[in-house]
Amino acid sequence: MKTKFKILTAFVAVLSGLYSCEDIYDDIELNEANSRIIATSQMNFTNTIRIGNSITLGDLSSGVASRLWTLPTGVADIVGSDNDETSTEQNVKAIFNVEGEHDVFLTQVFKGEAYDLAGNIIGKEIDTTIVVTVLPQIKTVLKAFKLNEDGSQGDELSLTSGANNEVTAGKAVRFIVDESTQGSPDSFVWTAEGGTRVSLSEDKRIYDVRYKKTGSFGLELISSLARPVGEEIITLTSLINVIPSTEPVQLDGIEAVGTSIFLNFSRDMDETTGVPSDFVVSIDNGGISNPAITSITVNPDTANFVELKLDIPQFYSDDMISLSYTKGSLSTLDGVIADSFTDEEAVLIEQNLLIGTSYDYSMETGGADWKDVGWGGVWGQFTAVVNDARAKTGTMAAQAAIEANGGMIYAYKPEAIDNAKFTFEAGKNYKLGAWVYITTPVTGTADLRFYVVPPFKEVFIAELNASTPLDKWVYISSDEFNFLSDTTSEILIRGNNQNNGAELLFTIDDITITEVVNKP
Repeated sequence: MKTKFKILTAFVAVLSGLYSCEDIYDDIELNEANSRIIATSQMNFTNTIRIGNSITLGDLSSGVASRLWTLPTGVADIVGSDNDETSTEQNVKAIFNVEGEHDVFLTQVFKGEAYDLAGNIIGKEIDTTIVVTVLPQIKTVLKAFKLNEDGSQGDELSLTSGANNEVTAGKAVRFIVDESTQGSPDSFVWTAEGGTRVSLSEDKRIYDVRYKKTGSFGLELISSLARPVGEEIITLTSLINVIPSTEPVQLDGIEAVGTSIFLNFSRDMDETTGVPSDFVVSIDNGGISNPAITSITVNPDTANFVELKLDIPQFYSDDMISLSYTKGSLSTLDGVIADSFTDEEAVLIEQNLLIGTSYDYSMETGGADWKDVGWGGVWGQFTAVVNDARAKTGTMAAQAAIEANGGMIYAYKPEAIDNAKFTFEAGKNYKLGAWVYITTPVTGTADLRFYVVPPFKEVFIAELNASTPLDKWVYISSDEFNFLSDTTSEILIRGNNQNNGAELLFTIDDITITEVVNKP
């Protein structure tokens, strides 16, 4: 009886024998078991290797009377043999020099009926096929396009060093690892000189970058695969030439931190053009005050942020802060003057008490420990993963998708659960907040709610509807709350999409707990 098997993955068994030093057993004839065990050095990696590399094929069977390995003609070199097509050796090491899928055949003749690892009789003469996949060296096919304001791809760019593709300041470029890339890389590390990441796809093959400063900038991409190991580094110098823009500069947000106000513009700003008298800061807290601006500066490393230093001792938690600007001389580095704005609200950024604790408030360290809490039912109708596709600060944030009419219960759940807890002190007032980035319109109604558990206290609800801002970071925060006694709690994030007939996609980052310090 002859039996054929197709094997993609083999299993290794550890065989042990029993030995006796007693002479009375010397004349006993023991029958050798006929068992079929075949292994390869890459069996845990689907027998996949890189071209020019080797794989070892092993016949670990017992009771074999004869064997014959047969390799495809002109495909491999059998190490230590002048014959590169057949071998009767127990172990064969072969270097494959042709990419593709190749069938290696093993014919075994056993001394008697043989068994497989499950104890089934499989015959005396057995043919086995092992499929060896040989990948080419990694060759990345890279493409780049200007990105239109609506997110669609515009003109394709030339990807050669010195191309100096002209991109207007404030505009974005999409870099893509094309599907025709060879060698199956699955890791991509991007470095875009002079650019700010807008987004990175989950598989990291699509990288959107916004250029806010003028100049000539390069790009580096490292494409790699851990097993079989392979890597290619693409370095392009003077690839992007960012030119001045005639389009208006956008004000993307205002934050109040410490004793300063920071204006986030869409392009790099020229600090020499700012005049304090063009700005009016209003703080409403038991009356309106207009503190003086003592200086206007721009950090060279983040030149799209303009800092207004104020003559105040501090901001208080109950301050209502706004800023107005009368069009004057404040301009971008490419010479575009900022437009006027009136009573734009500033987001107050207070000291985050989670900084310095073990709680993964910024999603930078505990990605795998952010989990579905397991309520099931409608509250399990979501997916969420911490990755580097988009982040408010740092590189990591939680990307969540709640199904239409579904829900979500999500929390930081490390094995050492105490690392996910925070102690609220009795008699102190607190606020809890987070930054969110909504990417899909809400046609019905939805909300995000934050709880502290115990005592399962709902501390705030962020309502989402058709007027919710899209494609920008928004800070959501609770009203102040307190406890009568010291309370150690976890934080639960609940997403309710039951009244919205479309999938809800959003990002959460930088969870904050702040102590409320109101004006005396």
